[in-house]
Amino acid sequence: VTEAEKEWVGERFASPESWEDAMVYQVQVDRFNNGNLTNDHINPALEQRLYSGTSYPHDMPRWRHGGDIAGIRDRLGYLQHLGVNAIWVTPLLQHDGEYHGYC
Repeated sequence: VTEAEKEWVGERFASPESWEDAMVYQVQVDRFNNGNLTNDHINPALEQRLYSGTSYPHDMPRWRHGGDIAGIRDRLGYLQHLGVNAIWVTPLLQHDGEYHGYC
């Protein structure tokens, strides 16, 4: 049991017996939608701090793009319109500003 599982408070949802009718949409959180602009300044990598706001996009694919849980929540209507009934979210990690492979 991980620390996050120990601290979980709330109801857990059981996996369905069958996924054959599921329309699954994978969300890579950082790239999906930025719903909370107030947390964008937290822990950007040095390269991003140096070049953000300039026309020199050095290493931009590795930058944080600001997507968050609020952004997913804001776009639930869009996903529903697409027929999505299950969301597969990439791992949510404590971010140190470096690219972690799930952006």
